[in-house]
Amino acid sequence: MESAFGGEKEFSIDLFYFLILHNNGIFMMGTRRFIKKNAMRKNNKDNDMEVNSQYVQYFN
Repeated sequence: MESAFGGEKEFSIDLFYFLILHNNGIFMMGTRRFIKKNAMRKNNKDNDMEVNSQYVQYFN
């Protein structure tokens, strides 16, 4: 079992990142699309930077 995943520790880290990025990735993509739509409606370029900073805060 251990060798199949290249070591227990590596596998648990991969699984951890998969769960975080997969579940939250879907959520964040939806949120980003919503925020970007509003930004385009307002025609405000600074809004995109706010979205990117939210990403950074979320994953840190």
